[in-house]
Amino acid sequence: MSEMAEDILDGSCCSLCCSYFEDPATDEEGEHGIFVHGLPVVCWDCWDELNAEDKKLHTRAEVKVIDG
Repeated sequence: MSEMAEDILDGSCCSLCCSYFEDPATDEEGEHGIFVHGLPVVCWDCWDELNAEDKKLHTRAEVKVIDG
């Protein structure tokens, strides 16, 4: 399995647009890491574009994506 597929499955990135999620916690240098949800999720922007039926098939992310 590819690294991207693994990241989608563990919820490190959006299952639709593949944007990575920012961990709200910081490390010793004040840097943010990647947040892992533990299951496939959809970022807030992609969630807003889903219709009601599609929202039943996906889980909304808990945190925002990394700005890039």
